[in-house]
Amino acid sequence: MALDNSYADRMEGLFYSKSDEKFTVRALLDDILENKKFNHALDVGPGPGHISEPIARRSRQLTMIEALPEYEEILRQRFDNAKVVIGSIREFDLTRQYDLILFSHVLYYHCDADWLPLTAKLYDALVPGGELILALNSDSGDWWKIVQPFWDRLRPHITFNYIPLTAFKKELSALGHLHIYPYRYQLWTDPGPTWNVFVGKQMLEITDDQVLADNEAEFSALAHQFKQIDGSIVLDFKAEIIRIHKD
Repeated sequence: MALDNSYADRMEGLFYSKSDEKFTVRALLDDILENKKFNHALDVGPGPGHISEPIARRSRQLTMIEALPEYEEILRQRFDNAKVVIGSIREFDLTRQYDLILFSHVLYYHCDADWLPLTAKLYDALVPGGELILALNSDSGDWWKIVQPFWDRLRPHITFNYIPLTAFKKELSALGHLHIYPYRYQLWTDPGPTWNVFVGKQMLEITDDQVLADNEAEFSALAHQFKQIDGSIVLDFKAEIIRIHKD
């Protein structure tokens, strides 16, 4: 799937500004990586670099592969040790090997048949003793509680891909032993008509207005399942960092 400016706007208006995930993941990465240092790290799909700092601070050289050109200058200014490449990881030459590769919430924008081959390609680009770190939303918690009821029926209209994480981890285990770090983060949004837009356009990424209209009542009914605090719907999302060490 080709990403465009609307994707950047959605991310900025949702996961970057209306959730605490970036703070949660940065803190978790600091705990996981401890005092390690890396000669050359690779960050695949950093966006504006909100969770890249723990990697950049520990790396002598950092390569960042980002699909959206509007993030290029932000990344260059933010990380003076980074080489920023605009393009897709599918076309990127991985002949060089890395001590650490971060692959955070990117697989959704590749077809599910490519999830394991693409992850294996990154794993193969590690030096012996290197580490691949993935982050993905879990098939539990409020994210999945929103997505799952519509996943099979509206799949042709949903513009991202997802393999339930429980199943994908079984596939990943073919690469090596997995170290799993579950984490939770909150996201907040407004109730009422804003909620329907949030579910249909932001969470499910449906672009067909008729499909959105046809499912508006079901989107609306979901709101009652979640807690409301000070006039906002507060969602408790679950995700996991998966760490794979290359022997």
